[in-house]
Amino acid sequence: INGGTNNVIDNCELRGFEYKAADFKNVYNSGIKNSTVSYTGIGAINLVGGDEQNFVYGNNFVSNCTIHDFSLLKQSYSPAVDLQGIGNRVNNNEIYNTPHQAIQFWGSMHVIENNVLHDVCLNAADMGAIYTGRRHQDHGTVIRYNHFYDVGNPLSRTYSPCCTFFDDGSSDVSVHGNVFGPGVASCEVNKIFRGQLNSYTNNLFIDAPTTLYM
Repeated sequence: INGGTNNVIDNCELRGFEYKAADFKNVYNSGIKNSTVSYTGIGAINLVGGDEQNFVYGNNFVSNCTIHDFSLLKQSYSPAVDLQGIGNRVNNNEIYNTPHQAIQFWGSMHVIENNVLHDVCLNAADMGAIYTGRRHQDHGTVIRYNHFYDVGNPLSRTYSPCCTFFDDGSSDVSVHGNVFGPGVASCEVNKIFRGQLNSYTNNLFIDAPTTLYM
């Protein structure tokens, strides 16, 4: 779906695609909800919307979905949700069973909330279940009330994966009210590389030896 408003995929089962299952670009008030996405080759859902230059929110969404086994052909940088633009949300989803990242976001003022992310970053080192990086103009995204558990591979020996990773100067992200663990003992849990104005408040850590790595 390229362009338009109020385009919604609702109560569908999407599976067995070589590339992604759903691709939204340059849209408003659009998205996918109450659906299952699985067994895709290179990521699951692409969601791009809003006008960053004029600060107009996209109000697009991935909501109430189950997403799993979505990087069968390309194991790295093939997230369940590739979120871009301004003012979009990823909420109330369960995402699991991937060797690399679950959610990758770029842009500003997104909300990622009430998701359950588990059995992710299973074959990854320097990566996060939720990841962003290299765009210094992005700001204001909120990651809140999510549950991360069984992240990473306990057999990994170097460059542990993370639950949230703000890479290469990414800044001004709020991480609030999340539950990290159990099953994160091999993680750096939260990681910042050269960013600023990132905040971590009221989070709960369970059996997490490294809560924040900078």
